[in-house]
Amino acid sequence: MIFVAAAIIGWSGLLVVRSTLKPEIYLFDGYAFFVNFGVFLIISLLAFSTLFVGRKDIAINIILVAFFSVVGLFTLEFGLHILRYSARPTTVTEQFDILDTQLGHSVERLTTVDAIARARKTNPAAMRYASPYNWYPQANSGGGFEIGGEILLPINGVANREVVFCREGGYWINFEADHLGFRNSEQDYLVTDLDIAMVGDSFTIGSCVPDGQETAGKLRGFGLSVLNFGQYGDGPLLQLATLKEYVVPHRPQTALWMYYDGNDFPSDLNWEKQNSILRRYVETPSFSQNLLQKQDTIQQFLLKFSEDGYLQAKEAQEGTTPLKDSFINEFNFREMLALGLLRYQLGATNPTGTPDFTLLKRVFDEAVATARQHGIRLVFVYQPGWQTVFEAQPSYHQRNNDLALNLARESGFELLDLRPALRQADNRDSLFRFQGSHYSVEGYSLVAKTIETWLQQ
Repeated sequence: MIFVAAAIIGWSGLLVVRSTLKPEIYLFDGYAFFVNFGVFLIISLLAFSTLFVGRKDIAINIILVAFFSVVGLFTLEFGLHILRYSARPTTVTEQFDILDTQLGHSVERLTTVDAIARARKTNPAAMRYASPYNWYPQANSGGGFEIGGEILLPINGVANREVVFCREGGYWINFEADHLGFRNSEQDYLVTDLDIAMVGDSFTIGSCVPDGQETAGKLRGFGLSVLNFGQYGDGPLLQLATLKEYVVPHRPQTALWMYYDGNDFPSDLNWEKQNSILRRYVETPSFSQNLLQKQDTIQQFLLKFSEDGYLQAKEAQEGTTPLKDSFINEFNFREMLALGLLRYQLGATNPTGTPDFTLLKRVFDEAVATARQHGIRLVFVYQPGWQTVFEAQPSYHQRNNDLALNLARESGFELLDLRPALRQADNRDSLFRFQGSHYSVEGYSLVAKTIETWLQQ
């Protein structure tokens, strides 16, 4: 009995200490405090009390309550591991079946490799889409790659190519990348007085709708000249870098900082701040890689990176490697021991990591200073994801985003919060293709209309 009590005390005590050391992840509100601290403290105290109870029968009953409570928790945790594993597709066919169900109609059954092969039948130069999100985690210790005899970190995409982009809507979307590797036509660069330039992530570039149906395309439909410098996965530091390297040289009247509340902060920023080159954009205000002048050299790197990714995917598709390994090989014992899945499903943990508000404020301050220095109006556009529009966002996530919005205000951004427009829309159910997706055509249309109306005020 003493051994069982000691084991329970040690295990629950470790979880209590872990929660205390990382309050932003485990103790962010009263409910999380109860689940991550209170429950395990109670279990620990129950087990501990048996060491001082005089009557053996009472001590046994107490330790049995504590023991079976722990067994019950681990049973639930193990069941969630099985459910998570079972829900993941084993074959490409199962992936397509899941998308069929999400969209409510049959989808185009082509993998990325298949879609590229199809595109190359009519355009041999077609390439797989890749963005800084794909390569900056692979950068060397200098924060970049050896390109043209120096260490550089490209923040654009493959230029002057047909790009096989995405298929979230059930069919593949391709677009013609411009001479800098962004989603614009060459005609968009011919204007003498550019109205708008945009920086942002996949919601900005327009995943996954045809040309002209993304926010930038819809804004052009209102007679505005727009350059879209969004890239899949861009967070605050990449947006700052894009502002300095690509927006400023094109001197728009207005720059739209498109903030997506699903992962820009703290998730994306926590990844980006590990890159030394990206950090320099905020640590050294005058820093620039002068990427516009190095486009030809960068293009060769990007072409190779994109093609290598395609060849690796092609090799994997032609091989026999399943989409997932056996349950035993993928089982995460450490996560099980910490009841990680159970606590996550209960909404009692913050999986986005520690929010670095200090760095975010510095990024915002530098963005505003850069825009003011060059006479550019800078607008912070808050783009809500599905969870926010349908008011299903966890409390810690909403608090982080509200604080980010306040920091943007303090730094001097003009603010446009799209939450009211999307939440109050009569066609709210049609603004997304399915739960957790990007905007639908209707969603991008409403975003663009709200921006256009606000800018005219």
